[in-house]
Amino acid sequence: VGAPVEKLDSAKKFISDYAAAGYKDGYEAYGGGTYDAAWSIIEAVKKVVDDNDGKLPSDARAKVLEAMSTVKFSGVTGDISFDEYGDTTNTMMTAYQVEGGKWVPKKSEVYKP
Repeated sequence: VGAPVEKLDSAKKFISDYAAAGYKDGYEAYGGGTYDAAWSIIEAVKKVVDDNDGKLPSDARAKVLEAMSTVKFSGVTGDISFDEYGDTTNTMMTAYQVEGGKWVPKKSEVYKP
């Protein structure tokens, strides 16, 4: 899990919009990343459709996978992009610990292989 969204300037609008929507459940640790993941797929599908005169091609699955490597945008969790293997280039990781029945972020760090 990346950095806690509460600590990210890029997440302020997401947090505000989420609160205004009045959802029953909180976005928790995965909400911002899940939003960015869904938006990444939407952007890839959009590119495939745009490149095919506004239609989804018969080989859409392969084309969407190919298009994922070109996806780039500013998301809830920061700058979103993917490498040639389809892995995110945002390698921020956070370790959480349960305290008082809640997940509490303990340490965030960029992973460098």
